[in-house]
Amino acid sequence: MDIQVLPKKLFLKLLGVVLVLLVLNIISILFNVHYIQPQIEDLQQVFGFNYIKFLVDLFDFNLEKNVPTFFSALLLILCSFFLFLIGKSERVIHRKYVPWYGLSAVFLFLSIDEMTSIHELLISTTKAQLNVSGLFFFAWVIPYGIALLVLMVVYYKFIVGLPKRTVRLFVFSGIVFITGALIIEMPEGWVAENYGFYSPLFYILYTCEEFLEMLGLIIFIYALTSYKSFSLKIS
Repeated sequence: MDIQVLPKKLFLKLLGVVLVLLVLNIISILFNVHYIQPQIEDLQQVFGFNYIKFLVDLFDFNLEKNVPTFFSALLLILCSFFLFLIGKSERVIHRKYVPWYGLSAVFLFLSIDEMTSIHELLISTTKAQLNVSGLFFFAWVIPYGIALLVLMVVYYKFIVGLPKRTVRLFVFSGIVFITGALIIEMPEGWVAENYGFYSPLFYILYTCEEFLEMLGLIIFIYALTSYKSFSLKIS
């Protein structure tokens, strides 16, 4: 059975999932702020408290190894998968294919990072070396920011050589994703350091951060599936 990948339909379905996760995250935050945190010592004695907290944490954008994290990793894997397929098809017709494989490897690494939080391991090391705080409280943004700049320089000619519509979509998706993943992460770190991880502004910032990351990824998936038609065979 052949399944034709329809870019607009796929985009709308993924966007629907992102919006549902956004609503569930907001509900999780409100439940945490108004029910769990003010009464946490008393609630720990209530039967089923751990189960209730587990359900709340399951959709919190700021926590690891939950539904939003899994979905973000899935989006990154989809990006890697479509990039690999494009590279494979470009190779068949003797066009540049190595850059597509390279981007596929980058997104595969990011998906692994999303699930295992590799970037978190860089925080203490980077802080120790550079003695940073404030906007660089989450110090992993420094090495990842440098890596991003290198990637942009390496891929500049390749990207601008693509069809104009694809270039616009790539750039737009990149701006949305980077705004969430790096730019918002910096004031978020400052707020966490100065006002704590339970301040209202911190909740707002990490919600915007994760939402923009997922939105950027589904725009990128739309760009990839619009650039090349895909038909997936299922036996």
